[in-house]
Amino acid sequence: MAMTFLLDDPSPKVRRSLAEALADCPIVPRSIIKVLAQDQPEIAYITVSRSPVLNDEDLVDMTAEGGAEMRAMIASRSAVSCAVAAAIAEIGGEEEVLILLENPGAGLSPGSLRRIADRLGDSVAARGLLLERHDLPSDARQILAEKVGAALVASDLVRAVVREGRAQRVVREVLRCGSADAFLGLREGGIAADGCRSPQSRPPDAGPAVDGALQRQDGVFFRGDRGSVRSPGKARPIDPFGRAVPLDQGSPRNCGSRT
Repeated sequence: MAMTFLLDDPSPKVRRSLAEALADCPIVPRSIIKVLAQDQPEIAYITVSRSPVLNDEDLVDMTAEGGAEMRAMIASRSAVSCAVAAAIAEIGGEEEVLILLENPGAGLSPGSLRRIADRLGDSVAARGLLLERHDLPSDARQILAEKVGAALVASDLVRAVVREGRAQRVVREVLRCGSADAFLGLREGGIAADGCRSPQSRPPDAGPAVDGALQRQDGVFFRGDRGSVRSPGKARPIDPFGRAVPLDQGSPRNCGSRT
């Protein structure tokens, strides 16, 4: 009864002290915790981010009914279940999802990671956090590669030197011929981020597939110092903007061998 009176105290300091005292207690009545969770942001944060009384059903409802601040508080909990993380991934804004991705205690399923890639793959920060994950599904990497390609095509630099239609064809060819890992600069020695060797990977003694490797910096891709794209037994020079020069006067080679 005394705690109920404290909930109605007009002083935020009193309610904050109450939240601090009850935040880690597992036997507090849920009704009291829910009231504190709807208090001023600094009081609500203490309760929402720490209270073990709030179960998945409570947190999913609060994710759906609350605003961005509420979702950020939930995403910062020391342990976030897959169900709660899925709710945040589905409707959360960029800031809330970034908090979720940075939280080592968040249980993110492959479906949630795919949804984040689809919704927020245009964000450099979200894309970077996704690409750092070893559990990122291959189809989510493909989504990110497509978004990076679209961003490159839309960039002023590319438009200044390459017609938009040609740039789009180049991106489509890269994604069709290679893997999303190679396009995103994730490949190391031909091994994809999920530990599987890509069908396009080359044996160690064949030399690197690309001498001037793409390097990612703040979401922008730059080509390395050396510039030649190797094919078995031959090398095709590239111009400073990364366009391959055909080996002959015909059209550039496709992925498969020339018949």
